[in-house]
Amino acid sequence: MRFSILTLDLALFPRQEQGAKLEPLARFIAENNISCVCLQGCAQHRLSPLLAESDRIRQDNAVTIIADQLRRLGLKYNYVWDWSHYGETYYEIGSAVLAQLPILGSAARFISPSEDRNDFRSQQVVAARLGVSPEVNIDVYSVDLSNGEEPLSSQVDQLLLFVDESSDLLAPEPQPVVRRRGRPPRMPPSDKRSEPVRMVYLAGKLAESPEGTIARSLRAAGFGEGSQAVPPATDDSGPWADAVYLRPGLRPTDAERIFSGAEGPVLGGRSGLLLGFEM
Repeated sequence: MRFSILTLDLALFPRQEQGAKLEPLARFIAENNISCVCLQGCAQHRLSPLLAESDRIRQDNAVTIIADQLRRLGLKYNYVWDWSHYGETYYEIGSAVLAQLPILGSAARFISPSEDRNDFRSQQVVAARLGVSPEVNIDVYSVDLSNGEEPLSSQVDQLLLFVDESSDLLAPEPQPVVRRRGRPPRMPPSDKRSEPVRMVYLAGKLAESPEGTIARSLRAAGFGEGSQAVPPATDDSGPWADAVYLRPGLRPTDAERIFSGAEGPVLGGRSGLLLGFEM
C-alpha cells in the first residue's frame, strides 16, 4: 500500500477569492492522489457563518473549500481543524488534517506557553487517527511551532507529551450497547486480535539544523526524519522549512519540495513538502 503525506503552511495566503487561489492546491492533491494533507496557517474569517454540522468550522475555512473542490473532482476527503490565535484581527488561524482515509478520532492541544487566542504566539497541534487497516492506524499531527521567545525545547516536550497521551484520546468513540430482552444470543468463538500497530507522523514546522533542539528531542523519542531525503528549501523559509518525522522510522520512496516558486506557484509562507511511502 502506498501512503503519501503533504504538509503546507498556507499562512493566511488566500484571504480574498479563496476558491480561485486554492484551486491549484486541490488539483495537485487530486492529480497525485495524496493520502493525507497537513495544513498550517489554515484560516477562516471570524464573522463567516458556521457550517450547519459544526460549532467551530466556518463556511470560508480554507480546508472546507479544498475539500469541496476535491469533491467536485470526484474525490472524498475527510478533515479536522482547530484554531490557535487571531491573525490580522479578523481571522481565526489554525491547523488541519485532510485525508482520504477514514478519520477514526481527533484531538487538539496547545503546546505553547500561551493559550490566549489573542496572543499570536499561541499554537495548537491538531491530530487525527487514520484507519489504514484493522492491523494499522496512522496518527497524524499537524504542527506549527510558535516563534515566541520561549525555548523550543518546552514546545517540543509538550508535543511529545501530547503524542503519548493522545494514543487513547484518538480512539474512536465506543458504540452504545443495545440492550435486548431475554437470553443473549450465542456468539461464535472469536479470535482475539492484538491492538493495531500505531504509526505516528509529525508534519509541519519542525525543520531546523540537524543537530538543533527539535531534531535531538525527536530522535531521542524514537522518531526518524522522513524528510532528510529532500533537498533543503531554497525559498525564504530559512531554517523553518517543513519537515516530517515518523515513528517507527520509514524511508520515503519519493520526496520533493513543492509550491516553492521553482515549479508551480507559491502558495504560502513556506514551501510545501510531499513524501511517499510503501507500507
